[in-house]
Amino acid sequence: AFMLVEYDEPPAPSKDSFVAASFNIRIDTDGKGNLMDKGDNAWSARRPRVAEVVRRGGFELIGFQEVTKTMWPDLVSDFSEYRFADGPDKHGPNPIAYRPELFERLDSGRFALSAKPDDFSTLTWGSSSVRVCQWALLRHKATGRLIRMFNAHPDWKSMEQRVKGMELVLGKVKAAKARGELVIFTGDMNDMEGAVSMHAWAPFDERYPVGMSIRLAKSVLKDSLDITETPHAGPVLSSHGYRAEATERLDYIFVSDGFRVLSHRTHNDRPGGKFPSDHDAVSARIDFR
Repeated sequence: AFMLVEYDEPPAPSKDSFVAASFNIRIDTDGKGNLMDKGDNAWSARRPRVAEVVRRGGFELIGFQEVTKTMWPDLVSDFSEYRFADGPDKHGPNPIAYRPELFERLDSGRFALSAKPDDFSTLTWGSSSVRVCQWALLRHKATGRLIRMFNAHPDWKSMEQRVKGMELVLGKVKAAKARGELVIFTGDMNDMEGAVSMHAWAPFDERYPVGMSIRLAKSVLKDSLDITETPHAGPVLSSHGYRAEATERLDYIFVSDGFRVLSHRTHNDRPGGKFPSDHDAVSARIDFR
């Protein structure tokens, strides 16, 4: 059984439109192998619910976040109809999944959101851990258009890392746009416009006001929620921490000017009345201009 909001019908999509999504599916264990959650919220219990949300949402291009090495085999097994950019051999924490009948992968890779982008072992910018941005260059088969997708999960602790990491990504976004590529940028950004503080456990940094990284992103790309051609469906806030009501909007799908956004949705599905993750997936039906 699902607990779902009723959605307005989006505009009739063209044959070239597709559904892009961002979904933080919550790590299974900490760095020492200890379970992060137990009971109904343990990964083993949530795993089929994650698959249910993805399939019910019809996601065709997905930026996942918080995928550990031990979760990788589950994803590859559960989503056998998808292909994964740069995986599963490299076990990236923020994999990009795509439907191969719609997209062809031309190239992919990753870089650290740090002062040393090629170093995945050194902490910089006050980050609590090394944060990674995954990217993939895809060819949309129906149109031949090139799409460079970025998928990131900046640090929860350091606003300096969130801002400087965003600047690093946006530099690569600008280079992609200059080459004539379209851009999609998904992720749990750990930042939110309109908030006074961010995360009770994260220190305030007066040099980098809350929401600054989101404002930077929106200076280069469009927030798909802002430009959806039909009203947004579901709650606007997406991060709930297994509570009944979400408290923060941390999950985003940014797009470049060559795209239209036909609809935008937060998927607050609760298969069997249980949580798939501590975040809700967000999706956007995207078409070409």
